[in-house]
Amino acid sequence: MKKNKFVLALGLMTASSYSAGALAQQDEGWINQGHSYSFSNRVEMPYTAAATDSAMATIHQSSSGEFRSITVSGKSDFPRVNDDYLLVNGTYQPDRIYSNKSSFIIYDSAKKIAGFWNEKNRSVTPIMLNSIDNIFPGVESIILMSGNKLTEFNTETKTVMDSFSVTKPIRKIYHNGSVGANAWVILFDDGKVKIWGDESFGGKPSDELLAKLDKVSIKDIHVTEKSFIARTDEDKIVAWGGDEAANVPSTAQTMIGTFPVLDIQANKSAVAVSTSFGVFAWGSSECGGDSALEGTLMQYGNYKLDATDCSFIASNNSTGHTFVWGNINQEESFDLNGSNFDIYAAADSYLIRSLEGTPLGSINDEIPAPISSSMYASANETIGVFGDSFVMVENNGVNRYSAWKDGEAILTNLLITNPAGGGISFDNYYLATDGRSDVSYIAVYDAATDAEGVMKSINN
Repeated sequence: MKKNKFVLALGLMTASSYSAGALAQQDEGWINQGHSYSFSNRVEMPYTAAATDSAMATIHQSSSGEFRSITVSGKSDFPRVNDDYLLVNGTYQPDRIYSNKSSFIIYDSAKKIAGFWNEKNRSVTPIMLNSIDNIFPGVESIILMSGNKLTEFNTETKTVMDSFSVTKPIRKIYHNGSVGANAWVILFDDGKVKIWGDESFGGKPSDELLAKLDKVSIKDIHVTEKSFIARTDEDKIVAWGGDEAANVPSTAQTMIGTFPVLDIQANKSAVAVSTSFGVFAWGSSECGGDSALEGTLMQYGNYKLDATDCSFIASNNSTGHTFVWGNINQEESFDLNGSNFDIYAAADSYLIRSLEGTPLGSINDEIPAPISSSMYASANETIGVFGDSFVMVENNGVNRYSAWKDGEAILTNLLITNPAGGGISFDNYYLATDGRSDVSYIAVYDAATDAEGVMKSINN
């Protein structure tokens, strides 16, 4: 029973179906804390799909959920494993797939076993650990949970980096990092934490900081590239790590919590916190932590926040007013016509749209004319953000896909049809790799036929 207690506390998810309408944005920081690697990809993929920095992989299942095949797209020389012996002979029948920067990790939940592959290890390589209950990917390593034991495993070097047991239920595991270094934080159900990893990324905090954390109960944590920003149950902020976001100004320390926290956003190296009194921001000046903006940001009490890689936007649905700061600086108001609006944040730009689907404007980007016309013509679109690109799915009985980046259309009204009565029990979906490499990739799959409708490479 104790083992099940730990598993249930983590909220394990089964391989889920994907709906184009379920493009929920995550607000836990610069690095995606989900099962698929990326920095600015804020869309929850299904557990049957994941992306590295240069490839995408999809598990295809029968209508009853049985494993059929794995499709890999993206970088041409990334290993394809559909004919891999361990998959063909049934050793692995994966129902979930995870990824870090360089590797795909498959998981067979029935057998509780996992394997991985990457450009160095070009076939499915077993992870020699039994009874795996869950997997948490980081940048180069992954956390494997077996009962109450956690093991950090590096998929590049095939080495165990750390291993220890925990004695209480886990609420969530967070990571930050970049290539070659990162740190981890376990947040337990009782609000306490365990921290490890590279010192320059906050993995070895001072005794003073650990004593401070031990006296409070943590509600949630946000991450920059090198720091962790923890919010306590009293809405106070405790930060640590290796960039300027770890240094919370005294004014912010005093006022945050005195006035309730409404929203927190973190980008690569700065943090913004919205309260009823105003917005507090700190970190690198380039990405929005400039102390000279303190007076200006006090005007934006009760504003909602969103973030790109290196900027923030504060918005007020009542007035239509927005303010952007960081490496993008722009103040603008929009005619709402009595409607509220949504903001979509890509890597370097924002899209602003009314709840009825009318495009109100964009910041540091431009909506291509054909796609803008489609937005005006139909109220049945869903917007997704993948890396540095926007994707629109228009559903009028069938799905049509459009995508754009930097004002240029990548796809326009791509139509994928499903054969009547056939197919798998989840919808079409699209994926994209992260936008920081020289080339990124976007793909649209037809889940009913296992066919890749289109795969487009984008020069960044």
